[in-house]
Amino acid sequence: MNEVTLYFIRHGETLLNKLGRVQGWCDSPLTEEGCKAACSLRRSFESLNISAVYSSTLPRAYATAKIICQGSHAIHKDSRIREWCLGSLEGTPARKLMNIIIKNSELKAGELNTHLPQVCETIKTLDKTGMAEHFDDITTRLLSFLKDIGDKWLDSNGKIIIVTHAFVIKTLIHLLDYNRLKDIGAVGNSSVTIIGYDGNNFRVMDVIDRFR
Repeated sequence: MNEVTLYFIRHGETLLNKLGRVQGWCDSPLTEEGCKAACSLRRSFESLNISAVYSSTLPRAYATAKIICQGSHAIHKDSRIREWCLGSLEGTPARKLMNIIIKNSELKAGELNTHLPQVCETIKTLDKTGMAEHFDDITTRLLSFLKDIGDKWLDSNGKIIIVTHAFVIKTLIHLLDYNRLKDIGAVGNSSVTIIGYDGNNFRVMDVIDRFR
């Protein structure tokens, strides 16, 4: 039976990550630690016969993909796998944003992971720019990407590297394996989430903080 294996990688650590500030569509450069982690991922993937590499259009994801590939593959940018847009909340200290969401919703701190639609809609409501997305719009673009890439590489049993973002990965897990969200805290920089596709169904195979 044919199956595609999709390796969803969160980009390496960035300056805003290090400063504890959130970044959706805004961006910041990889730190030295972020570059080192991407190099480590390159070595981990060298033994696999990777078919293709995709990246979010955001520079931090593309920079991570370039380090992982080192010119071995063309990197296909796709806007469908860019991070949630946070609008006027971009750059907010992460802990402050969490408190703002809790204050403006009925959620508690331990419930944010398992209530992503409510989190997203709260951000949309608070955003003063009108740029933040509805959860349904985010899921539509992500499912479109999954189906297109899955079908494209199914016949060749493709192994695909996809460099993207924390909330994108959490959204995919929410869609494909909701109960697993209860056991996941933060999606770490350079972590790898493996999703399989057999032509009919997508399934979360593993969530690995340190991929070796």
